[in-house]
Amino acid sequence: MIRITATMDGKADLTKFVHNLKTNIRRSQTRLAHDVTSVAWHRAKANAPVWRGELKNSIYAKFFKKKGEVFVSEDWLIQAKARANEFGVTPHYVDRDEYPEIDAWASEKGYVHRTKPNKVFVGGRGTRLGKPKPQGNQFFQPSFIETQKQIPMIMAKVIARVMKHTRG
Repeated sequence: MIRITATMDGKADLTKFVHNLKTNIRRSQTRLAHDVTSVAWHRAKANAPVWRGELKNSIYAKFFKKKGEVFVSEDWLIQAKARANEFGVTPHYVDRDEYPEIDAWASEKGYVHRTKPNKVFVGGRGTRLGKPKPQGNQFFQPSFIETQKQIPMIMAKVIARVMKHTRG
């Protein structure tokens, strides 16, 4: 709950002040949407898993008049990585020749399967390309939950700015 206290002297016009306050609060919705989207965007980038930074650097935000969006780039491979991390991947083997990016990751990490050297085990504990849990290695959902908890504080700052700039 947000409490607002306004002190007015005898010269102020109360009706004009209330009208200006209503107008400024309506206009501040754009600022509120921008601030909330910005916080969610920065949290998602901070929580994203990092191997080479591709996934982290492909999280973008769009700002509209009274709303905002946080999304992953339109590249299908990066979206597949984001989905795999967010929702989990069931453990399975992939062929190194068919997936050069996974092969590059496995080579960089020194990963070689003992019995199947041409395969990479994806979704297991050692790969970090996805966990065999239903919730996966989430980064979007916790970011939005943390941002949702912070909305009253963001709202209070926006309302304080509105009150500061409203004249009677």
